[in-house]
Amino acid sequence: MDLLKTNRPFGNILYMEADTERVHTFKVDVTTYSPLDGKTHDWPAGRLDSNLQTIAKIAAVCNGASVTQSGSQYIANGMPTEAALKVLVEKMGLPEGLDRSSSASDVLSCCKRWGVVERRIATLEFDRDRKSVGVIVKSSSGKNTLLVKGAVENLL
Repeated sequence: MDLLKTNRPFGNILYMEADTERVHTFKVDVTTYSPLDGKTHDWPAGRLDSNLQTIAKIAAVCNGASVTQSGSQYIANGMPTEAALKVLVEKMGLPEGLDRSSSASDVLSCCKRWGVVERRIATLEFDRDRKSVGVIVKSSSGKNTLLVKGAVENLL
């Protein structure tokens, strides 16, 4: 079943706040691949702490899907869940001090900006044993970092 055709919330973002170690949950409503559709409840717009920034980086850069706009329709290219993660990054926005590098009319402008700040230099394709995918990125500071997403039980 395609989650985006059910007219139900996409789900929740659960994360631990970087400074206080408090756990937060944000409900995200999504019914289409449009970044403008739905709402992220109680979202700290523009105030993404380091943990939320890491979530955004991984969802944007460690991801092979895309979303395009054709008229009023938004079309996912690639895996539907991956495209939904890209839409989530657009809903999250960018942290203060990180401006969109591309046109504001670009469907995935936040994802593209993360791709500039964290430039992909190598990919570790999905593996059934690892149950994860990873990318090595070079940040704008020159530091190399491994970004990984996958099955929690294997990542921990």
